[in-house]
Amino acid sequence: MMHLLRRRLILLLGVLTPLLGLGLIAAPSANAVIQPFTQTVDIKVTIPGLGAVSFPQGTMASTFDTDNGKITGNLSLPQTTIRSRTPILGLPIADITIRFEPVGQATGQGDFHDNITMNQLTNFRVVSVRPVLTPWLNLAGNNCRTNRPVQLTFGGNQNNVLTGNFTFPYFSNCLLQNISINSMLGGKRTDLQVKLTITSGDNNH
Repeated sequence: MMHLLRRRLILLLGVLTPLLGLGLIAAPSANAVIQPFTQTVDIKVTIPGLGAVSFPQGTMASTFDTDNGKITGNLSLPQTTIRSRTPILGLPIADITIRFEPVGQATGQGDFHDNITMNQLTNFRVVSVRPVLTPWLNLAGNNCRTNRPVQLTFGGNQNNVLTGNFTFPYFSNCLLQNISINSMLGGKRTDLQVKLTITSGDNNH
């Protein structure tokens, strides 16, 4: 990964060897290790017509290959709720709860200038659509999700927020809400912001 991650791992784990000289490693080394660490994950998406939507903070249990800078991680992210409103008066209509459903691991690569690129394949699931006036009803059913996974790619400097964009696939199996959910989300080009913060490592590996 990048030089900043290496410095943070040293401070967090107190590991001086072989991480001390990672910024200069360019060829395979007999001292290379797979180093586990944990990150918090803060994600915000900006959806046309809905604006910015922040997900509650999640976590990613990751590994870092000190030989080649490759990163893998298992993303866990709480669901979030969006309140839809009428386009003219802005009156509340329904609360829509959305969940990330990652497909496989996140993968990434860093360089020696603190830059990082990450990839995560994911489905999006609409957990519920609950009208404001009748919140006990879930109009979306139990299996409303994107009809295919979408690749999320985001990157930038580790010191800053990582950015990217993606297009929502269309949703299916949403009972009578297929049309309304797809008009709100399906096919929308969406901006993505991700902040990764290292919180801990594992000295036992």
